[in-house]
Formats: sequence, C-alpha cells, structure tokens
Amino acid sequence: MGYSLSSSCLVCGFQSGRSVQVQHCTSLDTDSTKSSGNSASETCAEFRVKYVGAIEKLEFEMSKTLQEPLDLISYIDTAQQDGKLPFMPGEEEMILGVSKYGVKVASLDQCDVLHRHALYLIVRMLCYDDGLGAGKNLLALSTTDTKQQECSIWVYQCGSAEQAQAICKVLSASFDCALASEKS
Repeated sequence: MGYSLSSSCLVCGFQSGRSVQVQHCTSLDTDSTKSSGNSASETCAEFRVKYVGAIEKLEFEMSKTLQEPLDLISYIDTAQQDGKLPFMPGEEEMILGVSKYGVKVASLDQCDVLHRHALYLIVRMLCYDDGLGAGKNLLALSTTDTKQQECSIWVYQCGSAEQAQAICKVLSASFDCALASEKS
C-alpha cells in the first residue's frame, strides 16, 4: 500500500489499489453547465452531478476523526461495504451550484432544491476516483450543524476528475471571497 499525501491539499485523487496521488485544485476547465459573475465576489458555477447518498447526524467528534483525506475515504468505503451508502448513484442528474453562499443541489429544472450546504458549515471537500474502473470521481462534502453537535458526509458522483477539481476550485474561490470580505 503506497500513500502519498500533502496536508495542504484540497483535493485527493484516489486510485484503485489504494495508491493515493495528491492533486491540487488548479484546473482552469470548469466543465460547468453555467458560469456567471464578473468578479471573485460573484463566483457562481453550476455542475451536473449524481447524488450517491449521505451519512447524516454523526457525532461532531467524528469530523475531527475524519480530518485526513484517507480517513474520510476509508470511512465512506466502509459505509458502502456495510450497506449504509450505495456504491452507485441514482440515474437522475442534478445541478450542484457553488457560490459565495455555499453549495446548493437542485433538480435539473431547478424547481426542487434537494440539499443546501452553507459555506460556513462545510468542514471539508475532497474528490477521489470511485475505484470501480469507470473513470468516475466521487465528491465528498463533510458538513456540520450550526451548534457543532453533529456532522454529515454527502457524496456526489462527478463525470470526471476535471469536473470534480473544478467544483473544488470554485468552492475554494468562494472561501477566499468570504475570508477577504471578513477582513474588510
């Protein structure tokens, strides 16, 4: 088992055979369905993804246990093997929108909002190869509640590693924007 990790990376690329290669969110290809806004303060992009599932209402201490990318990946793998999380997503595509307010997941027609993750409640986001040989990447979002008593893990399937990296890049820009406005 060969692991190669950097503690400062936002995105971890997981390869089958349990060898991990670190990737940083530097892709300029957004592979998004829509991008708008003229400045970093209006960062907004939408991506087509599929929802795999969620592990909700874990004790908050679990988010501290799952700080490292490999720990979070292993936890998701174990949940899939134990039947708590499916291996494959449903057939329905969804729109995952990232903005300075956080992440919103909606139906393709955007009439139904399925999930909302406020930016300040997102603890970690990472992507990795699903290991099933189809070239699909899973995007994992770890979130907490406002009282920091519980945490949840939300898993989405992206069409490619580039798309997953683009989502992380936009989310990173949203964090940068929020931090910059906080300093002002």
